Amino acid sequence: MERLNNKGLLGEFTTDKGAKLFAIPDNADNLLLALGESRRGATVHTQIFNTIAFFVPIHFNPEEDIEEMVEVNSYLAETDIVKAKWVKNPD
Repeated sequence: MERLNNKGLLGEFTTDKGAKLFAIPDNADNLLLALGESRRGATVHTQIFNTIAFFVPIHFNPEEDIEEMVEVNSYLAETDIVKAKWVKNPD
């Protein structure tokens, strides 16, 4: 854990397993409870990263087909993708 200038705490995990366990709301709440009185106003924020997916079929509709693409073509959970859009119009 690292103390930030705004008096926040930044926690980073060394493994995906640790990050996934912390992503479970009950686990995050337990950490906040363990901080005791010093946790006043504390919240948990997940980091969002922009990524580019190559070789996506042009029939893909970012507003409707996310679930299908995630389930069929990746190891991501449906909730792992926040938003999808074309970088360049396929037309």
